[in-house]
Amino acid sequence: MPAGHGLRSRTRDLFSRAFRKKGYIPLSTYLKTYRIGDYVDVKVNGAVHKGMPHKFYHGRTGRVWNVTKRAIGVEINKQVGNRIIRKRIHVRVEHVQPSRCTEEFRLRKIKNDQLKAEAKAKGEVISTKRQPKGPKPGFRVEGASWKLLLPFLTMWSMILKEDTRSILRLCWLSPRTGLVYSSVSLVLFLKIFEVLSSAAAEIA
Repeated sequence: MPAGHGLRSRTRDLFSRAFRKKGYIPLSTYLKTYRIGDYVDVKVNGAVHKGMPHKFYHGRTGRVWNVTKRAIGVEINKQVGNRIIRKRIHVRVEHVQPSRCTEEFRLRKIKNDQLKAEAKAKGEVISTKRQPKGPKPGFRVEGASWKLLLPFLTMWSMILKEDTRSILRLCWLSPRTGLVYSSVSLVLFLKIFEVLSSAAAEIA
């Protein structure tokens, strides 16, 4: 970081103009009307050095408290230590723009007035308070079918398909007794023996 701590230090990128927004300042910037009590956003225009606010106020929202010939008086809250101070600054109109922080409130106010007028015409009493979103309502599932999955059914399906390789993974031959051991019941032993004998015949 640079050693200097000047008024506009470390603002090379902060105050730079946006992409494809360089050049002449549009005339609409000077034709906007600001009234006392309006909310504005401080957005520094690097092309205008006069009336430029400090970098702390860049990107902050304040309220208009004074309107002069070329500048706007903006009141902004600033945290200093453990307290918040209302700072009053004057910036040129090139460095402010109307804020949209109250747009949702104004639209909701218009909508509530319409709802109240409709309810009054019907003779009803409604509440326009915003309520938190509750849980989803319950419902009943109809027409659903269940399926039982067990290792026995899986082994039975392998036998019906005569999947010799899968059966050989579950069966092993005892070298001492020469008997075939398996993890399935004795009911399926005959079918397993039949499949194994056919597999041995094919190999032979």
